[in-house]
Formats: sequence, C-alpha cells, structure tokens
Amino acid sequence: MKLSPISETRIVNICWFLGGFVIGLSAMYVSIWFGPGLFAYALLIHRWFVSIKCPQCEKPVGWNPIRICGVTLLEWWTPWVPKKCRKCGTDLSLKKA
Repeated sequence: MKLSPISETRIVNICWFLGGFVIGLSAMYVSIWFGPGLFAYALLIHRWFVSIKCPQCEKPVGWNPIRICGVTLLEWWTPWVPKKCRKCGTDLSLKKA
C-alpha cells in the first residue's frame, strides 16, 4: 500500500515524537548508553523524511523555501507539508499510483 506524501509525513512525525520520547526517557532513567541510540534514531527518521518526494517532479516535500516579494530568503526543512507541491503544483494529498 502506497501512501500520499502528506499521510507518510504524518506517520514520520508521530514515529519521531513517540520513538524519541521513549528513547529519551530510557537515556535519562535506564542508562546513559541510550543517548547514542537517540542520535541514531534521529538520523534514521531524518533519512525517512528526506526520502518523501513529490510523485510528479521528485522534489522532497519537506524542503520549503521562504519567499518574500519573489525573493528566496531561506530554504530549510519543515515538518509540515503543503497541500500542493511548491515546485510543480501537484496535489500531495492524493495517493501515489
């Protein structure tokens, strides 16, 4: 089953929060050696999030530039995804074919 980019991003955000919370608590109360595991988990979730792309133009959906008066001021990763791709305008709420 293939999910839409918006649904997949929601799953990534939930996994990031819940997994990070559990591993963080383990690092605080069980053993300090869970700390590197937390770092590795954050990298894993980041790789998953970066792999979510627009089905039409293959632009990563989390890479969102900030434009003011037509000038791109800043480009950064955001945990939310717009309803339409910022590059090609494809509806991201639809399932992939």
